[in-house]
Amino acid sequence: MKKYEHFGVRWKSYTKQSIFYCCLFLWLWLIPVKGYSQDVRLTLKMNNVTLLQVFDELTRQTGYEFVYSSTILEKVGKVSVNVSNGSLENVLDLCLAKTDLGYKVEDKHVIISPKLKKEVPKKTVTYSGIVKDKVGNSLPGVTIILEGTTVGVTTDINGKFSISVPEAPDTRLVFSFVGMKKKVVTVKDRKPLNVVMEEEVTSMDEVVVTGIFNKPKESFTGAAVKVTREELKAAGNRNILKSLSNIDPSFQIVENNAFGSDPNKLPEIRLRGVSTIPSVSDLQTDMRAELCTPLFILDGFEITLERVMDLNNDEIESITILKDASATAIYGSRGANGVVVIKSVQPEQGKLKISYNGNLNLEIPSLSSYNLMDAAGKLQLEWDAGLYENSVATEDLKLKNSYAKKLERVLAGVDTDWKSIPVQVGVGQNHYLGVSGGDALFRYSMGLSYNNVVGAMKGSKRNTLNGSVTLSYLGEKFQLNNSMSFNINNSSESQYGTYSSYVKMNPYWEPYDKEGYVVRQFETESTALFTSPVDNPLWDAFSGSFSKSKYNGITNNLAITYKPITSLQATANVSFNKTFSASDNYQSSKHSNQIWKEDILERGQRDYNSTESSSWSIGGTVNYFKQWDKHILSAGFNMEFRESVTTSRSMSVEGFLNDEMNSLGNGHKYYRDRPSSSDSKSRAVGFTGTINYNYDNRYFFDASYRIDGASSFGSDSRFAPFWSLGAGWTVSNEVWMREYVPFINYMRLKYSFGCSGSMAFSPWQSQGTYTFGNGNVYHGSIAATIRGLENPDLKWQNTYQHNVGVDFGFWESKISITANYYRKLTDNSITDMALPLSNGFESYTGNSGEILNTGFDLNVSFYMVRNEDKQVFWNMTFGTSYNKNKLLKLSEAVKEQMNELRSRQSSGMYYVYEEGNSVDAIYAVPTVGVDPSTGQLVYLYKDGTQSYKYDVSQRVVCGDRMPKLDGRLNTSFSWRGFSVYAGFTIRTGGQQYNQTYANKIENVNLAFNVDRRVSSERWMNPGDEAIFSGLDYKNYYMTDRYIQDESTFECNNISVTYDFRQKWVQQAGFSRLALTASIGNVFHWSTIKQERGTSYPFAIQPSFGISCSF
Repeated sequence: MKKYEHFGVRWKSYTKQSIFYCCLFLWLWLIPVKGYSQDVRLTLKMNNVTLLQVFDELTRQTGYEFVYSSTILEKVGKVSVNVSNGSLENVLDLCLAKTDLGYKVEDKHVIISPKLKKEVPKKTVTYSGIVKDKVGNSLPGVTIILEGTTVGVTTDINGKFSISVPEAPDTRLVFSFVGMKKKVVTVKDRKPLNVVMEEEVTSMDEVVVTGIFNKPKESFTGAAVKVTREELKAAGNRNILKSLSNIDPSFQIVENNAFGSDPNKLPEIRLRGVSTIPSVSDLQTDMRAELCTPLFILDGFEITLERVMDLNNDEIESITILKDASATAIYGSRGANGVVVIKSVQPEQGKLKISYNGNLNLEIPSLSSYNLMDAAGKLQLEWDAGLYENSVATEDLKLKNSYAKKLERVLAGVDTDWKSIPVQVGVGQNHYLGVSGGDALFRYSMGLSYNNVVGAMKGSKRNTLNGSVTLSYLGEKFQLNNSMSFNINNSSESQYGTYSSYVKMNPYWEPYDKEGYVVRQFETESTALFTSPVDNPLWDAFSGSFSKSKYNGITNNLAITYKPITSLQATANVSFNKTFSASDNYQSSKHSNQIWKEDILERGQRDYNSTESSSWSIGGTVNYFKQWDKHILSAGFNMEFRESVTTSRSMSVEGFLNDEMNSLGNGHKYYRDRPSSSDSKSRAVGFTGTINYNYDNRYFFDASYRIDGASSFGSDSRFAPFWSLGAGWTVSNEVWMREYVPFINYMRLKYSFGCSGSMAFSPWQSQGTYTFGNGNVYHGSIAATIRGLENPDLKWQNTYQHNVGVDFGFWESKISITANYYRKLTDNSITDMALPLSNGFESYTGNSGEILNTGFDLNVSFYMVRNEDKQVFWNMTFGTSYNKNKLLKLSEAVKEQMNELRSRQSSGMYYVYEEGNSVDAIYAVPTVGVDPSTGQLVYLYKDGTQSYKYDVSQRVVCGDRMPKLDGRLNTSFSWRGFSVYAGFTIRTGGQQYNQTYANKIENVNLAFNVDRRVSSERWMNPGDEAIFSGLDYKNYYMTDRYIQDESTFECNNISVTYDFRQKWVQQAGFSRLALTASIGNVFHWSTIKQERGTSYPFAIQPSFGISCSF
């Protein structure tokens, strides 16, 4: 019944907006009603009670509703009243006689407000108007004062006011209301004022949304960052994950130099380092990244990283990033990697509102990092390197003829820009249409969004359609919220293949013949330079091949809330999700990987994989809140039961003679294995309790405890506890602090320690499971093979984390600082354990591994300009994070596999784990430089000796991929309806492996195109002191020469928005109209000069958008 409860105001009435309430109003109008306050006689005897208790009793006897600010009542002590057969006015005069409060009776409402002196001179002017909130609700009890005086009035029950003030050229009226930002309005004429006030969330009112419990920010001991809808939009409109990384550097997206701006590639995300040791089979795959991925929660339900990537900004109200154990322990076994809680837009009270947002998005390939040779330069380099000379006369003649043909083409002007062939300027779009409305009891919202991403490589695209319907009933004690959403996604990879296959092509080769047809191969005549033909990568693009994927899902979340009393709330949740996903890859019989097959019935291949999953969860939450004197206590209990069922199927078929008949049924036979399928089911249960206590807004304590149970673990370890403890001190609320350090308006110190977990393995890995297949038959029955050994002692992985945090605010929060230091230890990581071969298995899943992460994150925000009168604001924020990890312990199985991995001799970069070093360490053999006499590299061994021989056993740590400083610098400026935002990344202190140096400069294959730097600073003759070895010397192995210090400066996004003036907008029939232009990935500068986007290029991303509402 508290319409303005979030403003700290108690109002026991609702606006009658629906047809039902109109009928109810007519019925009430026809029956007798009580008289007004003068006719009601009261008998009241109350001693030493609060005004709130008196008002409640008066409401019970009279039916009158009281409107007041809880803040002003707290300043009044207890009162006593003894009235027999008196009027309402008699009681109120007696209660308020010794206070600074007055009252006003209007209809059936009593408005309590501070007494105001009406010192009005004779020459006055009267101004009138109405005050509303941003939703459109009128605000009663708003105080309006003439600036610099005590002359003032309050708004009536309908939010209207009239004030007489001394006549002046520029009259300034100050509007104030509890829970709202103070607003100053300059009045220059006598037209009625329409004042809209905005909500001001104070530190005690603001909560941290954890997805299970909402905790008061003032007494929250954990580390969390809240990102609003407006901040998300300013940071970019393409990808929510990228926007989060642009805002908070601790939400780290590890840059993938290979896949650039590929819209279909899932990013690697880390939040405070790595907590799980992958198996060696997963170490070089995408699984390594998945093990570090945070948990994503959307409106209380877990969703996948891909689903988050496809969300539309307009669907989101806020995102909260939970980092430490105090914040994530309530998620138990799923919280070790951090938790990202996403809250979708909820229905708002008001008239029917239609909103539309549309954007035109471009993807412009960024190819400036490629420094390739032109046709003439490349051919000359080949000649100078002696590639067209051979001691055998016949071979020498072939080479000379080949050179002559190439020279003829070069002289004729052939200079193919291969790097531009597979790319395009992608033109995409996204649209959002939202409908919302309702009254105080019933509210509704519907949203539909479509996002069409056309990538920078031809044929690359991603289309997503999202829809949602939310219905809410908000009764006094009973509330219901049901949200149903669906999502449909279709994506296609570029049929042009990998970008690197084009970049390496020689510029004197022409992709098309004289008739305009694609040339299939180059260098078809065998020579000493090319013993076999070179495939034209463009051939495959027109072969009819494709690579597609799709997924669709539907989710329904139902929440029922019951509030028996003000301080107690109980909520029951039921959620269901069903998802279907599939990948479909087809290689035509004309594809370069198929056309070479001798048997025509083996040409052409199609691989189809599908996964169908369904999950449900049932839970209940009870929250209790109590405030008395200087004490604030909140507590909660949650229980959750969930189950997920997954079915996967895969099939590979070969032998497609006609690309128009490429369905699976038209294939000639299965490719290699028969079709396969798998089914899995897992169940989990969790019980969580939490308590938060705050004394006098100075000292606070926070604790949580959770017990998780899951079928994925051994029979002896099905349940495990997770917990957290935290405490803090709001120093700025100390009397001595306010007196001696007044410029610090808030200062908060906090510490937390707790345990969370991770379930980074498949359910079958701890079970004694079997695989059935038609290929294994015994006595006419299907035989089973053991898939893995059971480990009944497999324990839950635990991550213990300390966090020390401090929050500062200076000069009315013009400068804000938040800093956290953490120490995060996983001491029983789930990993592979070695077994004697007599067991039939080399390893099994067990607990043996320790990882330590330490680091800090820092965020500073300050206003350069904050002028509310002129509506000029200029804000800057800087954030940085640092994480250092160390492998403390590895299992013997992992050590053995790592020793085998380290023995590989390769110039490529791959991951290696070693005790005592970082998981991101780069291992290589050190060098002392190029020998001037021979042009060969000289290697430095561990014992200090030097050698020409590369020995893989001499590899040592030569760098670390993670930077020591990973910062974000963002600035925003707004003036009236005009706003500008710019965001930058600063990264330094780490090292990266320069693949371009290794493969296109020093270890160059001159048969293909190379970097222009290949001929500079290279050893040519004895006595040359050079950086790079001679052209005839090849070092194909990992050395420290290719590991370089990184310092990078990037511009992530620049956006400009203009909100049209309200007067113009309303004349056009809108309630809001705004235009936006932005550009993402504006520039990239780095000390490491290498080709960026080797498999898929990076792209500059301009956007142009319009937002309007009716």
